[in-house]
Amino acid sequence: MDGGYLFSWLKVWKVKIVAFATTLGGPGLLLISFLDSSVLTFPIINDLLLINLSIQQPARHAAVCVSCGVGSVAGCVVLYFVAKRVGKRSSTGKPERGRARFGPGWKKNGFGGMLIAALLPPPTPFKVFVFGAGVFEVPLLSFTTAIALARCIRYSASVIWRCDTEKRRFLSSAITGLALLWRWCCLWRRAMGRRG
Repeated sequence: MDGGYLFSWLKVWKVKIVAFATTLGGPGLLLISFLDSSVLTFPIINDLLLINLSIQQPARHAAVCVSCGVGSVAGCVVLYFVAKRVGKRSSTGKPERGRARFGPGWKKNGFGGMLIAALLPPPTPFKVFVFGAGVFEVPLLSFTTAIALARCIRYSASVIWRCDTEKRRFLSSAITGLALLWRWCCLWRRAMGRRG
């Protein structure tokens, strides 16, 4: 089978999946978010579908954000377990220099790293971070909490941003407040680490 043929075949199927998911509304957005976070890549499609559905049904934008977030978290968890299994298989019988060198840092900073990576806009290769979290066995609760929080912030911001100026000002203030709160938590954690 020719590589060009395979690529065009996948492209056609991705278009069909997006068209099908668009007709489903919220559940379709959950499907696209799941596939985008796990096995396929739909760059920017779930963000555009999210904004489109929230414009069509403004009263349901919270439900649309939740379905998009749940699909994304579920897809990331699937990829996390695949990466965890790959990490265990690749480390058998080989020296674990890389795991010994990078593993503690991933486990210690897994929440913050995943939170920041999940907040970054679509061109960011987010699956690399998810795969790394699985290979280096970041605690699952920390991993899912960080992704759920980041996706909630990001998808809510996408929906609110299309609204009027007053809501944009509120969003800017909320983001600034969250950034200050995050910085304070980091400083507090560092101070408590020095005491203990």
